Amino acid sequence: MVEVTLVGSIGEAAGTRSTEASAATVGELLEVLNARFGPVFTKRAGSARIVVNGSPIQFGRGLKTRLEPGDEVALLVPVGGG
Repeated sequence: MVEVTLVGSIGEAAGTRSTEASAATVGELLEVLNARFGPVFTKRAGSARIVVNGSPIQFGRGLKTRLEPGDEVALLVPVGGG
């Protein structure tokens, strides 16, 4: 199991700020969470910044990033400013 933190509107769509799930990769984790929380969550999570154990996945293997039991994953809402 990995620990998942859902921040901002992503957590609102899920109805929770944290959950646990089993998945081998970040891509599989998103599939599990999308099935669990439905279409509004899926839409919001589609633009999320994803961090695994403190490191953004775009600097690693992206959705193919491997997950191990006990990993901490955060889905963050992108923030714009002006």
